[in-house]
Amino acid sequence: MIQYKLKLASEFEKLLKDCEEIWFAVAMISDSGFKYIQNHINQTARQNYIVGVGLPTSPRVLKKLKDVQDKGFIKSRIYKKTGELFHPKAYILKTNKELTVFIGSGNCTIGGFKNNYEISIMTNDTIVCNNLLLWFKELFSNCDEITDDFLDSYKQLFQKRIKWIEQDKKEVQSILSEPDYYILNTNIKEGKPDEIEMLSRKKAAAYFDPWKNRINSLKKGDRVFLYSSGKGIIAMGEASGVTLQKEYQNKIQFKDEEHYQKLTSFKILSKPLSASQIKKLSNKGYIFRQVLFRIAKKDGEKIWARK
Repeated sequence: MIQYKLKLASEFEKLLKDCEEIWFAVAMISDSGFKYIQNHINQTARQNYIVGVGLPTSPRVLKKLKDVQDKGFIKSRIYKKTGELFHPKAYILKTNKELTVFIGSGNCTIGGFKNNYEISIMTNDTIVCNNLLLWFKELFSNCDEITDDFLDSYKQLFQKRIKWIEQDKKEVQSILSEPDYYILNTNIKEGKPDEIEMLSRKKAAAYFDPWKNRINSLKKGDRVFLYSSGKGIIAMGEASGVTLQKEYQNKIQFKDEEHYQKLTSFKILSKPLSASQIKKLSNKGYIFRQVLFRIAKKDGEKIWARK
């Protein structure tokens, strides 16, 4: 029998609970993925792992695997053939003397098991399961043990990878994500200097706790409308995604009490868009006394179109 699974977690938890042995060949294991397995597996079950190191497998997991190697019920190897990326996601479980296999896209991570959009095939076909188990055992015998020397070198590489991955995520997110729309009160009730500086410096700013921290929620490309009390929206621009800090009104006693982001594609409106006009445009009664608040996308698009 073959079934298609978008989420492995529910099936895994049922099978791991009473399993006798597992054989996992995966491109990557994260701390959370390994912990998930250990939290749900029958504590007397034997565990066998072939792990890739071409993706950012956690060095902490590798150390745990090394420390228990051949001392009990866990055996592991790493695949590190030069010029090849080890990329399988094959999970073989023996429960009640019956083999079940999952082959798909999900790595041994919480994302791979539960959170990501993945696809896997689940089967307990005897021929398929036995052939895959034979493949695993032959490959295991040709893989390398995890050594202290390898771990020392790998830890340094792993730290660099994490930085690259985080930067890559931010860049991809900035391309794929649609902008959110925000209205920011320019704080003119506290005096004109704050509003004047936002307009002249082309920035979105907020001041003091807890309001200043709301600027941190702006991501790159979000569209911000500067709202002046009694006038309406007077300017607009796109957030940089980078929050900076400075003294409020350049007074040293107020160090870091201003959080702000620079605004690109900045434009000062020739005529403010009043609160009544915004209400008519959106058919909503937004409360403009708030420091920073998000508005509906369709409303934001209508206002942005007036740029």
